[in-house]
Amino acid sequence: MRAYNETKATGRLEEYAEYEIQFEQKKSDTERVLLVIDRCPDGCMPLWVKDKIFKEPFPWWTIHTYVYTEQGCVGKYNPQHKRETKRDSKGKIWLDHYVVNFDWVLPATEENRKKIISEVSRLAFGE
Repeated sequence: MRAYNETKATGRLEEYAEYEIQFEQKKSDTERVLLVIDRCPDGCMPLWVKDKIFKEPFPWWTIHTYVYTEQGCVGKYNPQHKRETKRDSKGKIWLDHYVVNFDWVLPATEENRKKIISEVSRLAFGE
């Protein structure tokens, strides 16, 4: 896993803990990867429970990724996002967007926070 510096935001309620993880620069000197992990007490959970995605609400980690380059900032390397493409019967794309990857909506534990950091490192740096 790529080395990183971690900062816990101060002045926030513990139930909304926020961590900023700044990874060392990527292969070029022009790209920086910043990961922000927030503890969400239940957020969208009632809707997801209603839709039977989860059995009951739980505190979970929300993930925000920011990749800074000379051209600006983009969001990528976020395991909670997955691309969904739908095609018609002739193979023509009629919908191409990102949806929630529920495999990475994890309970807000220290172990899962470290799993998220490791996965973002893998996606961003191949490590």
